[in-house]
Amino acid sequence: MTKALWQHVQLTVISTFFVLIIAIPLGILLTRPTFRKATPVAMALANIGQATPAIGLLALLVIWLGIGRRAALIGIIAYAVLPVLSNTIAGLDANDPTLLEAARGIGMSPLGVLLRVELPLAVPLILAGVRTALVLNVGTATLATFGGGRRARGADHDRHHHAADAGAGARLDPHRGAGAAGGLAGVPGRAAAAAPRTGGGLVRRTAGTGTVGVLLAGALLAACGLTSGSPMTDDVEPGSIGQGEPLKGAHLTVTSKSFTESLIMGAMMGIALQAAGADVVDRTGIQGSIGGREAIRSGDADAMYEYTGTAWITYQGNDKPIADPHKQWEAVRDADRGQGVAWLPPAALNNTYALAMNEANFKKYGTKTLSDVAALAKRDPGAVTLCVESEFANRADGLPGMEKAYGMKIPAKNVTQMDTGIIYTQTEKGKCTFGEVFTTDGRIKSMHLVVMDDDRHFFPNYNAAPP
Repeated sequence: MTKALWQHVQLTVISTFFVLIIAIPLGILLTRPTFRKATPVAMALANIGQATPAIGLLALLVIWLGIGRRAALIGIIAYAVLPVLSNTIAGLDANDPTLLEAARGIGMSPLGVLLRVELPLAVPLILAGVRTALVLNVGTATLATFGGGRRARGADHDRHHHAADAGAGARLDPHRGAGAAGGLAGVPGRAAAAAPRTGGGLVRRTAGTGTVGVLLAGALLAACGLTSGSPMTDDVEPGSIGQGEPLKGAHLTVTSKSFTESLIMGAMMGIALQAAGADVVDRTGIQGSIGGREAIRSGDADAMYEYTGTAWITYQGNDKPIADPHKQWEAVRDADRGQGVAWLPPAALNNTYALAMNEANFKKYGTKTLSDVAALAKRDPGAVTLCVESEFANRADGLPGMEKAYGMKIPAKNVTQMDTGIIYTQTEKGKCTFGEVFTTDGRIKSMHLVVMDDDRHFFPNYNAAPP
C-alpha cells in the first residue's frame, strides 16, 4: 500500500468516526422535546457545510488553519455531517408513536425506549445516511490528501529536496464525468468560441519555509462552486448531429449542476458539441443553481442545461408561473436578453415538483389533486404528513408557496426534511402520507407512487433548455 493511499484511508476512517460521534448523538438530541426547536438551526448549519463546494471549503480551511491534517479533517467532517444527521432525525421521527407509547406503558424509562425501541427501528435509515457520508468522505479525502491531509515534511527532507520542491504545487483537478443516455431536443451550437480556462488550485511549500502559498484566484473560483475542468476525450464522430463539423476549431466549456439528471444532460451536451467538431472542457457538477448560472453569465462556461421554471422564479424574481410551457420559455428568454444570456429551444421533459403518495394511502384517502390534499389537511390535520427536501421546504416555488396557493397550513411537526433518495422510500413505505417528487423521476413508476395533480397550476414548468 503506497503512502498516499494509506493517508487517504486514514483520513476517511478518522473523519467517518468523528462524523458518527457528532451527527448521531446530535440527531438524537434534536428529536427530544427540549431541543426540537433547535432542529432548523442545526440543519441549516449542516446544509451550509455540505452546500459549500469541497475544494472551496478545503481551500478556506487551509488559509485559516494552515496546511495539515487538522484542516483536512475539519473540512471532510463538515462536508459529511448532513446525511447522517438528517437521516438520524428522519429515522427517529418516523417511528410509530403507538409503539413508543406501548414501550412507555410497560414501564420502560426514556433511555430504555430510546436504546431498545427507537434506535433499533431507525437503524436502516441511519445506515443509509452513513453510507452516503462514507461515499462523500472517500471523495473529499482524495482532494484533502493534496490540500493539507499529508503530514508536513521534515527538515531533513527539505534540505535534500529544497531545489525540487521550491516551485512544486499540487493541482486539484477533479474531473466529474457522467454517462450519456436517452435523448434531448435542442442541441446547442454557440458560434462564439471561448478559450478553455485552466483550473485553480493550491500551491504549498515545504514545512521548512514556514509559509503557505494559496492561489487567490483558485480559492475564489472554488468558493463560487466552479471546479477545475478537464478536456472531454470521448471518442465521438458526427452522426445525426454535427454533420460537417460546424464547430471545428471552437473551444467551449460545458457545465451543469451536481445532481444526476443535470450531470447526464451536461455530458450529452458536451458529446454533441464534440461531434460538431468543438474542443470541449468539462466543468460539470457545480453545487447548487447559482454557481452554474453565474458561470454562464461571466463567460467562465459557455453552455449548460437549465430549467425554465428555475430561471423564471429563482433568477428573474417572479412569483407567478406561466401555465403554457412554450410561453414560459419565451418569457424567460426575453427577460434574459438583457443579461447577456441566450436561450435555445427547450426540451420536452418537464422536471417539475409534485406530491405523491403510495397506493395504500391513495386508497385510504382518495386524494387526486393538491386541492384534495388541502381539503384533507383542513378536515384531518394529522393525516397530512410530508417528506421533503430542505430546499423545497424553503423555496418560494416549493412548500411555502404551495401552502399559500392552495390555502393549506401544514404544522411544522408534520413536515420531515430529508435527502431526496430517502423521500421516495419513506413515501413508498407510508412513513409519510405525501412525499415531494420530481415528475421525471423513474422511481415514481417503479415504486407505484400516485402523483397529485397540480390543479391550480402553482408549480412552474421546468422544461430543460440550454441558456
